[in-house]
Amino acid sequence: MGKESIEVHRVRCTGPRPAIVKVASRMPRVAEQATFFARDGWRCRFCGVRVMLPSARKAMIARLPGAIRWGNRAKDLHAAFFALSATVDHVVPHSAGGANGASNLVTACWPCNFGRMAWTIEEVGLLDPRLRPPVVDGWDGLGRLSRLGPDIRSPPAPATAAECVPNVEPQDWFSALDGCQPGVSRRLLAFLRDVEQLHISWSLNKVLVVRLAVGEASLQVFGIEGTGGVNIPWSVGVHKAAFRNIAFDLAAAIPDAVAYETPKLWNVRKSNRALITVSEVLGADEAVVGALRRLRADILASAASCRSMPSG
Repeated sequence: MGKESIEVHRVRCTGPRPAIVKVASRMPRVAEQATFFARDGWRCRFCGVRVMLPSARKAMIARLPGAIRWGNRAKDLHAAFFALSATVDHVVPHSAGGANGASNLVTACWPCNFGRMAWTIEEVGLLDPRLRPPVVDGWDGLGRLSRLGPDIRSPPAPATAAECVPNVEPQDWFSALDGCQPGVSRRLLAFLRDVEQLHISWSLNKVLVVRLAVGEASLQVFGIEGTGGVNIPWSVGVHKAAFRNIAFDLAAAIPDAVAYETPKLWNVRKSNRALITVSEVLGADEAVVGALRRLRADILASAASCRSMPSG
């Protein structure tokens, strides 16, 4: 990567380029880029390498100071983390009139993106990456790291109301929540205290994440947004199958809720795909507690079954 060099870029003669009109915006918005990364399984569509989100790199730098070299100059950058950062690439270059639509944008690692520079794939003799279907296999670009607690090397420790992760003031967050759903903060904190005996903990960093500890595993069963919407679940790692039963239990207990499967999760939302609200979850508190107990029991039973199986 660097300055254009004919020794590196063997450009083929494909004839003069037609007159083009560039689209006004050079790159899509960050939220739109995230949808392309997810569509492509967080893999480079040119070479197939797994890439990671810049936010994951920042999370690792924050939690493991000194482990990843990162600075303002190229020589100060950790080569692997730089090369494997996720980017969005125009198949038809922007300079050649390429648009910002989903049909022209693919996920790319930095070398594949900037190695081609502004040439078309025909000029450098590359196959069209859109002809190869994306590989979606559960890799998430390490996005999960930005949702972990302060130490990514061990399971997050139980959090209390006074042990919230910085970046957002708890009183401001709960005040905003009460502004959307009056009086719900007090009920939510009371519920979280009541379920501590189930090995439930929580932490707050823009989203209040409720965790269930089962052995060495930590499942993020709820992600509560400041507007009062509840993501069910937030992240359950390899325990998607075990979450199926709790998803249906919660869907049966909350009015107009449905459970549905995605490649990574069993989710619970309203029938129109809107988020369940905190008030609706608290209104079904007995069913929620029962579902959490069942989830914990199912995972422990599955682990015991695996240990009892003969090796070989």
